[in-house]
This record gives sequence, structure tokens and C-alpha cells, in this order.
Amino acid sequence: MLKQLGEYKDRLYSILAGDNKIRCLLLGEDYEDKFDDLDSELEKYICPHLYTEPTVTETHSYIFFEIYIPRTTTAVKTMKIFIQTICHKNITKYKEKPKNYYGLRYDVLSQYVEELLCPVDKENREKIIRRFGIGRIDLSSVDLFLSNDFVGHSLTFSVPDFR
Repeated sequence: MLKQLGEYKDRLYSILAGDNKIRCLLLGEDYEDKFDDLDSELEKYICPHLYTEPTVTETHSYIFFEIYIPRTTTAVKTMKIFIQTICHKNITKYKEKPKNYYGLRYDVLSQYVEELLCPVDKENREKIIRRFGIGRIDLSSVDLFLSNDFVGHSLTFSVPDFR
């Protein structure tokens, strides 16, 4: 079971890091032209662990995540995905917000994550289920995240059972 945690963590990282909207928000609109090693740059801002104070040093936006299996039987496993979408207090406001998105920078980042993991469109939902390799992902709670110079959301997603 512990091997599965690592596998699902890698899959989730791939889903988050592969999304163009998330890349644009974390790295800027012209990110493809800015960085020679895009993968290394994304690893600075999408981290497969939950926030710890020394981790965050830049005035930037971040996604931290962890996967947890709170309950398992021989037939059913339940998975929880914890995601923190945070940004430095000095960059919470946009000069120009992405169209059809509302709130501050960390609100928009949270909306992107929810859209990506819990798409309304049935075809996209099935695609995420296949790509992640488990059942449907549902957003079960949203909490505030506050720490020194950073603010954001702590999102909890539930996956009721593995496929």
C-alpha cells in the first residue's frame, strides 16, 4: 500500500505540472520562453509534500500536496488528497485576472485545481479518472491557509474507492 502512495503522488504531480493554466499562473504567461529546464522550475512551485516554513522562500505562488489512505479493507480503499494553494501576501492581487475567474491569485489557483481534478464535463472527468487510475475525485472541503507572509486555501479531495 505504501508503494501506491508514491505512485499516486507521482501521477498527481504529473497532472498538476502538465496543465497549461497552472503553469501559466505559477510561471507566467510566456513560461515556455523563459525557462531552459521547465521541469526543474515547476518542481520549485509544485511540491509533493505539505507546506513547511523553510520550504517557501520566494514571493511566489505554490501548490503543495499530500495523499493519504485513511481506510482500507480487502475490497475498498478510501483515498484523500490534500492540496494547499498559497501565494505570498505581496502578490495576491492581479493586474489583470484570467477571464471568467474570480477572487485573488490563490482563489484562481484553487479554481484551476478543482476544474482539473473534478471536471464538470463527463469526457474530461473520465480522462482524469483514467490518468490518475482511481475512482472519481470529489472536493470535500476548503479551509483557509495562513502562515506568516503566505495566504491561501487548503483543499481536501476524497476518492471514495479505487477502481
